[in-house]
Amino acid sequence: MKIRICLIVLSVLALTLTGCGGGGGGGGESAAGNDSSGLRVLHGALDIPPLTINPGAGSTYNANFRGNSAYRSLPGESASVIVHRANIPSSVLFQLPVVSDGQTKQTLLVYGQENDGSLSAKVHEDNFPELSSGMAAVRVVHALHRTGQIFATVGTDSTRLISHGALSSYITIPAGPQAYSVTESGDPGPFISESSDFEEKKYYTIFVTGEEGVFFTHRVYVDN
Repeated sequence: MKIRICLIVLSVLALTLTGCGGGGGGGGESAAGNDSSGLRVLHGALDIPPLTINPGAGSTYNANFRGNSAYRSLPGESASVIVHRANIPSSVLFQLPVVSDGQTKQTLLVYGQENDGSLSAKVHEDNFPELSSGMAAVRVVHALHRTGQIFATVGTDSTRLISHGALSSYITIPAGPQAYSVTESGDPGPFISESSDFEEKKYYTIFVTGEEGVFFTHRVYVDN
């Protein structure tokens, strides 16, 4: 997989990105103000500036590239979630129907690129497995543009192959420091190889995004 050289164009510089393969490490990043249910946004479209999310009822919030918004409750059992360029309400990119039972958490993934017509958005239900004492859970979100299927290994456990724009199921692992790697299917070795401290009874997302040959990055996020 040839994603070793950063060719950061001016539009990307405006996003204040640093490094060529920024990583997770530590114990994962957590968004402040999570609600007990609702929708959170993972913004993985490299050529799109910050987004504004409008779930209705007069509330809006922004999402930055490679960022992780908090879970925010939806105004009722169904909502029409509008995604537009930050602070430009007339520049609507998506309008998505989202159904909520008031208990479920969901992730809205924005991925692809506008300049080649592949910009997409999908809503995924976050299905958290039961965790016993001493265990944590990890999944992978694949938003790395122009890249085939990937899989991740965390400790000795691996996800199944994950297509672009998809999320893996959670895999359960022993809590504590664990090495993890992400590999493109068919490649001899990983393009991400790091470690993180996964806390007991916590759920994590490894968010892989960017564009092959241009810029790639990943973050480890805490989901609860």
